[in-house]
This record gives sequence, C-alpha cells and structure tokens, in this order.
Amino acid sequence: MVGALRDLIQFLKLEQTENGFEWVSETNMFAQVKQKSSKNIFSTVGLGVPTVEFTIRKRGIDLSNALMVKGQHCFITNIEEHPDSRNFYKVTTAAITPKICSVQRRTAELDPVYKRPILSDNTKTTFPACVTEKYIKTAVETPQTNTEQCLVLVVPKAITLKVGEQITLEGKVWRVVVPHELDEWKNEYEIIRNDDA
Repeated sequence: MVGALRDLIQFLKLEQTENGFEWVSETNMFAQVKQKSSKNIFSTVGLGVPTVEFTIRKRGIDLSNALMVKGQHCFITNIEEHPDSRNFYKVTTAAITPKICSVQRRTAELDPVYKRPILSDNTKTTFPACVTEKYIKTAVETPQTNTEQCLVLVVPKAITLKVGEQITLEGKVWRVVVPHELDEWKNEYEIIRNDDA
C-alpha cells in the first residue's frame, strides 16, 4: 500500500482572513489518486461533477478540509477507513474549482444616547464557493422574454448567507433565495439572476 502513494497532493484548510475566507495549503503529502467515471453528487440540490478518489495515510482530516492535486481543487464528500489497510483512509471527493464570491454587508450599532441604530459603512467579505447549476427557466411575457438562472453555492459551514443578500460572482450580481443549512459540514444556497433574453 505504501508504494502506491506516488502522487503529491496538498491538504487544504479554510482560514478566516481580514476580508473573508480562503483555502490555504496546510501541508503536502503523498497519496494514490484515482479518477472515477462516476459523477459525485456533492450538492443535495445541484448537478453532479467528476469524482476523484484518494488513498492517504490516516491523519486528522474531516469534511471541512479539501485536497488539491495538480492544481485541481477537490471537495471532500466522504472519508472512510480503507478496506485493504486500517492505517489508510479512502477519501472520495468532487473535482470542482471554487469561485471567489463576495457579499456587501452593513452592521447596525445602537447609539448610546438616542437609542437608535447607526449603520456602519459597507464591508466586503470574500469567500470561496463551489458552484453548480440547478435549472434555467424561461418565461415569455409581452413584449419581451425573461430568463431566470438559478445556481447553487456550496460553501464550508463557517460561511453563512442570508436570504435576500446580494452575492457578486464573476462580476454578476445574484440574490440568495433559498438556504439549505442542515448539513453538518457545509451550507448550500440557491441564488438567482433575472435577465432579459
């Protein structure tokens, strides 16, 4: 088993920065990497992506981490003891590159004298999100046609969004409409964008 660990990979951890969150490399390690033909359904409401399976030595790893091999980000979806050796893990991942998103937020503090809220300046928070497509709906209205595109953002549990917040993704503004926050390791948010066709 040890001789099969020939691929150099990076072990990633999500860290909070001054302006938001980002994936950082915690260490390099060797693994056995297998590209699978099956799709990985890493989102409960989105479409599947290619599956990559890793065999690694046992270490402190959970579903909040990620792996990277040859520049490809791999979102961890399952960790189990390897069937051939109890000293190794079989880690199943979704090969998907996170996009950098941002959200503008204002906070309100209570004025101690007048007991009214005072809004702060906008603060921009950036975060990585895995994006998958949900559906596209077309509605014919007189005299134009509108399209509504819906994507699903899959983010680590540390990142939370609110319904109605506006997210900037690849220069376009999207609105959060449906949160899915019951998973122990990740949050999923349906975001929509309406355009004239």
